[in-house]
Amino acid sequence: MQTNPLEMAMEKLRIPARGGSGLLTLHLEALKRAYRQCVMRSHPDRAESLGLPKELLEEEFKRVNESYQILLEYVRNRENRRPGTRFTPHPPEKSVAGNFYYRGSMPKRPLRFGEFLYYSGNIDWNTFIQAIVWQMRNRPRFGDIAIKLGYMRPEEAVEVMRLRRLRERFGDTAIRLGHISNHQMFIILGRQRFYAKPIGSFFQDNGRLTREALEKKLAEQVRHNARFR
Repeated sequence: MQTNPLEMAMEKLRIPARGGSGLLTLHLEALKRAYRQCVMRSHPDRAESLGLPKELLEEEFKRVNESYQILLEYVRNRENRRPGTRFTPHPPEKSVAGNFYYRGSMPKRPLRFGEFLYYSGNIDWNTFIQAIVWQMRNRPRFGDIAIKLGYMRPEEAVEVMRLRRLRERFGDTAIRLGHISNHQMFIILGRQRFYAKPIGSFFQDNGRLTREALEKKLAEQVRHNARFR
């Protein structure tokens, strides 16, 4: 199990470890470049375009910054340390590891099931992100549904992909190009949600929750959400 905070910080910023030699050759410009790339992926302003809750990206953005500060301290002080001395980073307020649990109070708003499991302390952050990624990858693609319903031709779907603007959703581009109507987009989104695999399947299939525990947590989620509707 990985416990070295430097290695965990490198993993968070997606810097290759290269069998442990990555730290020895890591230089400031490479660190800054990796940090900028992670910031672009996890900035909370991208929540709407990615279809993710803003709180998720805010938490991930915080982890990225914590990891960057640890590695920045290491790189800046590497040349000033005496040979044989061990680098001990100043710990952030919370662990930079992907495997951490939420310890605050429950948000006072309706929560999706994955959010409910995370904010109630039943799953760690890394599992939460894995579940969201799994659900997004297993969700039927908007273009495929549009073609199947006869709203678009395959060549039109290709054109939408080619002419999509930065942060523009597929459906919005298709409307802008005149390939579908607003009403058709809502129908497609409804089909997409209907055929999407429930996120609870991820936790059950991966042994995180038994069927009985899953049903119990679903009932708890319903009671929580009923308080804010």
